[in-house]
Amino acid sequence: MKNFTNCFTAIFVFSLFSTATLSASENYDIYKKLTVQQCDSLIQANETNPNFVIIDVRTPSQWQAGHLQGSINRNYYDSDFTEQVDALPRHKTYLIHCQSGGRSSGTFTKMQNLGFAEVYDMQGGISSWKNASLPTTSEIAPKLMLVSKEEITGTSNTDSIKITVTNRANDILSFSSIELFDIHEIYSDFDVEAELKGAEDYTFYVFHEPGYTETDSTCIILGSNGGQLDIDVVLKNGVIQTIPEKKIADYMIFPNPASDYLQFNSNTVQLIDKIKIIDITGKTILLTNNFDPADKLYIGGLPTGIHILTLYSKRFTQTQKIVINR
Repeated sequence: MKNFTNCFTAIFVFSLFSTATLSASENYDIYKKLTVQQCDSLIQANETNPNFVIIDVRTPSQWQAGHLQGSINRNYYDSDFTEQVDALPRHKTYLIHCQSGGRSSGTFTKMQNLGFAEVYDMQGGISSWKNASLPTTSEIAPKLMLVSKEEITGTSNTDSIKITVTNRANDILSFSSIELFDIHEIYSDFDVEAELKGAEDYTFYVFHEPGYTETDSTCIILGSNGGQLDIDVVLKNGVIQTIPEKKIADYMIFPNPASDYLQFNSNTVQLIDKIKIIDITGKTILLTNNFDPADKLYIGGLPTGIHILTLYSKRFTQTQKIVINR
């Protein structure tokens, strides 16, 4: 337990937005077969998405010799392969591949039958990927990322903040420490002995004394062999305002699904340097520069379906799936 007053000098209290957004994948199951070029675009668009998983279903020796950065290995020929796939979280986005496409095609069908929400199959497998001069690696390493950002529950005795993290890469992620900083008494049920395989999530709680009447800040620092994660939580009058990862200012994008316009809400009014929307094939269907977030973005001329929107500024990049539905 530590008392800490200087951890939050660079933290600004975000306004609590009343407009709710829907997950772009909510009620929309996606199963697509993509070329390697489309898969490359998909990987780049999901670089900061903690719920994006690349699964290589070749044998371990094939995978170890060279694989896509961060991919996890599940051997298609294992006797319990179906059970291994069934154990994966259903809500995540999966890109699957094998050597040339046969094993991944079978896995693709299996994941559809098991009810996964979003699955992409790389046509031609890693052979086509290499023929396109796209990169592979032999690196095996974990990667710690924040998943859930905003949830708080209150009782007469305590307030609890729920935090979910994940291992976004392919080695076993193990924790080394947790540090908690707040001007109030604070503790956690975090298990420093927890270990996460690739694509696994871990949820823990941070507990406060209840009944805040002023602005309060909490700093949670997780140490692991997959990197350090700083989670800053800002509360006002006992209501959570934001849990930004590494102090990145996210825009709220709404409505989603949308038909003709998108709007942007944030704690900042600075211009967005660039907005890019690509379709599911990786084709750019909208590109605009120096956009004022106070304006509405017209999307009435874009095709319906699920697309990937990326915002660029000097301080951050934000990627989100959007649904255009008319």
